[in-house]
Amino acid sequence: TTKVHITKTVIAEENEIPGASLKLYDSEGILVDEWVSTTEAHKIEGKLTAGKSYTLHEEAAPDGYVIANDVTFKVSADGSVDKVVMKDDTTKVHITKTDITGEKEIPGASLKLYDSEGIFVDEWISDGNAHIIEGKLIAGKSYTLHEEAAPDGYVVANDVTFTVSADGSVDKVVMKDDKTKVHISKTDITGEKELAGASLKVLDENGNIVDEWISDGTAHVIEGKLIAGKTYTLHEEAAPDGYVIANDVTFTVSADGSVDKVVMKDDTTKVHITKTDITGEKELAGASLKLFDSEGILVDEWVSDGTAHIIEGKLIAGKTYTLHEEAAPDGYVIANDV
Repeated sequence: TTKVHITKTVIAEENEIPGASLKLYDSEGILVDEWVSTTEAHKIEGKLTAGKSYTLHEEAAPDGYVIANDVTFKVSADGSVDKVVMKDDTTKVHITKTDITGEKEIPGASLKLYDSEGIFVDEWISDGNAHIIEGKLIAGKSYTLHEEAAPDGYVVANDVTFTVSADGSVDKVVMKDDKTKVHISKTDITGEKELAGASLKVLDENGNIVDEWISDGTAHVIEGKLIAGKTYTLHEEAAPDGYVIANDVTFTVSADGSVDKVVMKDDTTKVHITKTDITGEKELAGASLKLFDSEGILVDEWVSDGTAHIIEGKLIAGKTYTLHEEAAPDGYVIANDV
């Protein structure tokens, strides 16, 4: 009888692999036999015609392998055993975690892989190299790559869905993370005019300084430094001359890659100077007054007109000044400096 032993192995090994759905066709394309591979060779005895050609076709590969090319063979006419070998290669998926440019591998991302039914398949923390999954994913099946947590300074990327190739080629899956972006503006109370000269700090939830700078009249950009989803406090250490220190501003960094615009508004310093009689009830006109800073430098001078003298946005918050009466109105004596 004719004897044909058909072996299903791995590309680099000789061990039989079970689970492959196989069919055998004659030269006219007629189905002759079909079976699912086991851990032993499939034996066909006394069924095939000596001297005739047949084609072995893999209908479906075992999980973790790709479908092999068809194998055509001719049955020996001398009664010897024909040993036909079909080799399956493993599925190969290389998953890369990069920055938004796609050029720089970034470590520290917590990643998970799910199949099309949402069943968990694999998880890992990126280490700056491609994550290789070989002989595990099923050829022709779709999977979803999900980022559980982004590295510090980056935002969580959208899920990436891919299908494993059935031809044995390496599937290269790339997920790109954008950086966190925070633009901090220091403005006057209207919110329209950027101010220079404010000493500012960004503090984390534990009060640690993350960033500090002096405002320069443009928005301060912090990119790829703050952590998505984390809350920070913007603190003004010192206000520009003529302005008062603003209240702290708390903000949370967006996780979707959008630009967070944080605005801190400074109000102007406001000093109303009143010149009255000894009762403190009657405003006096005609007093010649001067204002000096703590270094004795003249800051302002005027003659009282019976109303309060207003100085706005000129004096420095926290600084000490001296009000001096150069000449009193008629009928009054010069007051002590204030």
